[in-house]
Amino acid sequence: MLKKLLKYDWILMWRIPAMINLFLVVITLLGIIFLLSPAWQMDDSDSMFFFLTKMLLTFFYIIFLIAGSITIMVYIAVRYYKNIYTDEGYLTNTLPADPWQIVLSKLLVSSVWILITGILVVLSILSLVAANLITMEYATLEDLFIAIPELFGLIADEIDLPGPIIILISIFSAILGSMLNVLIIFSSIALGQLFSKHRVAGAFLWYILQYVIIQFANNLLLNLPVVYYSEHLSYHDSEIITRALWSGQMLGSILLSGLLFFLTEILLRKNLNLE
Repeated sequence: MLKKLLKYDWILMWRIPAMINLFLVVITLLGIIFLLSPAWQMDDSDSMFFFLTKMLLTFFYIIFLIAGSITIMVYIAVRYYKNIYTDEGYLTNTLPADPWQIVLSKLLVSSVWILITGILVVLSILSLVAANLITMEYATLEDLFIAIPELFGLIADEIDLPGPIIILISIFSAILGSMLNVLIIFSSIALGQLFSKHRVAGAFLWYILQYVIIQFANNLLLNLPVVYYSEHLSYHDSEIITRALWSGQMLGSILLSGLLFFLTEILLRKNLNLE
């Protein structure tokens, strides 16, 4: 049944995130073309028009990155709410599937789209930065291809871990972060149903509260190992601090994700209140 749910949820929500990501790819390509064009290479003192154009394009690009990411998060929240707690919920909750399967299906599909968006945003920024460096003649394309492996090597040496392990940890952290972001949304919506009225507003308040608590706990987890190890270890043992930070963050995210999943599932199973 989980496989059927995944297929249904994917078909249900792929259009809006796909359009946002497609538009991101398009504006990134246009940005690269513009950066490499003679217009960008003109001296700002020669033309105030081109200077203002560059500033405005940069501003709107940043605004789109923020707005696009927020839009996808809001869309995920709206789709989850409508599909579970409104009229659509009468169909969803009568399917021959356990509540954990329903939550898991929507979690996996939503996390995939957040992960795809995050990857495209990072690639978009790196591509435009690279194009700008080439235009400003600070580096060539060949220099950039050489610099990336060297940077990875420096990071690997700093924390004393092989490159492939760092890549695997980074991928796992990105997946875990995407799932945690989605679970914060799902659990907030589930907790919002505890309100007799204004459930959407209640869900929003729960989201803010959870976000503040999680950020505080995350900063605490980051700072405590640094304080402890800085008092007991030398500067040359910085890789131990880095490993402790990574381990603490991932362990905390895993435990928190499990808690939020359990909370969302049990509220869906025992406190379902359709509008």
